[in-house]
Amino acid sequence: MPFFAELKRRNVVRVGIAYMVAGWLLAQVGEFAAGHFGAPGWVLKIFVLFLVLGLPLVLVFAWAFELTPEGLKLEKHVDREKSITMQTGRKLDFIIIVVMGIALMYMVADKFVGEPAAPTAAEPTIVPPP
Repeated sequence: MPFFAELKRRNVVRVGIAYMVAGWLLAQVGEFAAGHFGAPGWVLKIFVLFLVLGLPLVLVFAWAFELTPEGLKLEKHVDREKSITMQTGRKLDFIIIVVMGIALMYMVADKFVGEPAAPTAAEPTIVPPP
């Protein structure tokens, strides 16, 4: 079986996409929270670093394990005829769509509901000479 087809079958691609979308959303919320709580700049950098370092771990776990009705099992211990990766993939698709919807709402709120527009300069008044 080709490598990319195996990645898709094991839902590694979907898990990676879901993690990246959720990580981006968490980074945006973290930036907002750090700004409002006056956290130093290194706090957000460490938070994003942990998000980035978590991606390879999540992909390795998605490759090695499969979610079954009995719980998490090593992929090699799951019979392919009894595998529920298709149902799990559909759930991951739903999670991706929901998180992307939340991210879209956040972007729209940040763009249009954010800070009020700066006041424009008032029209200069011309005072006639005496």
